[in-house]
Amino acid sequence: MKTKLAVSMKAKRAMPNKRREPARFVLMPRDKEIIRAVFRHRFLTRDQLQRVIGWDCLPKVNSRLRKLYDSGYLNRRFLPVQYGSPPAIYTLGPAGIAEIKQTQDQTIKHIRRNSRQDRRMSDRLLHHTLATSEFVTVMIDAARRTKSVKWFPWLSDRSVLLSMQSFFQRIKPDGLLSYEFDGRRFNFFVEVDTGSESHRRILKKLEEYHRLIESKVLGEKFPGLTRFAVLIVTLTQNRAHSLSQSLKPSPSPPVLIGSLPQLEKDPFFGQAWRQPGRTNPMPLHQNNPLLKDTSPNAVLPSLQKT
Repeated sequence: MKTKLAVSMKAKRAMPNKRREPARFVLMPRDKEIIRAVFRHRFLTRDQLQRVIGWDCLPKVNSRLRKLYDSGYLNRRFLPVQYGSPPAIYTLGPAGIAEIKQTQDQTIKHIRRNSRQDRRMSDRLLHHTLATSEFVTVMIDAARRTKSVKWFPWLSDRSVLLSMQSFFQRIKPDGLLSYEFDGRRFNFFVEVDTGSESHRRILKKLEEYHRLIESKVLGEKFPGLTRFAVLIVTLTQNRAHSLSQSLKPSPSPPVLIGSLPQLEKDPFFGQAWRQPGRTNPMPLHQNNPLLKDTSPNAVLPSLQKT
């Protein structure tokens, strides 16, 4: 079941977040994988989480999520929806902070502050973050099915700013997506568009990306980002078509626009992406002249402990 991204502010509100008295509980490797995935993506529904970690057994997933929630490793909240019951949305809980500290070069204070900010996130911003998680989930799921694609850890908006804050003063990417295809590495800054920003604002963002790549300062610190492209991801096909018609072609950096409904079919080799100024869709790969690769061993930002 796909994530219900449609939100109505007049729809029914959150379900009660009552924790049960936790039974004896020992963290298993799969539990730690769940905690790390939730931290990396900030917010995930159960369906998204299953696709991110590749765990198909629904009863076991529900059981572990319940225990992780009751034991305080995960928090959860509910968005209002237009129909049906709202799905639980999981984020890092207080007991999960120490577990994350073991794998991340961040202080307990920093992780705790971010967790507190996530708990206070507005419904509107959470809707945007969930749409970002859905896009990344689609890409991870497709990469898992495609032997020629090697996926690298997703860097969320928070991780990008933590690693490269001095380079992003006027824009805030939704994340950095990197993978290796056919022995070559590709990097994309991601902009998820929920339809609330004007075309002029999006154009201003692309101008900032152009200045960033022309200045070469980002590539000097992170050689793997000497070249990159920008992916604009929309929630509807109509919005993707509208943006592709209003935005001008950009050779530096290349810009591709795709909608989630189309990307769910095949985000790598399907006719799912549009180039600004052109009407015919194109695959992300398969002789795409817009994309240039970087070395598989290039230096890229990372928050993982080594």
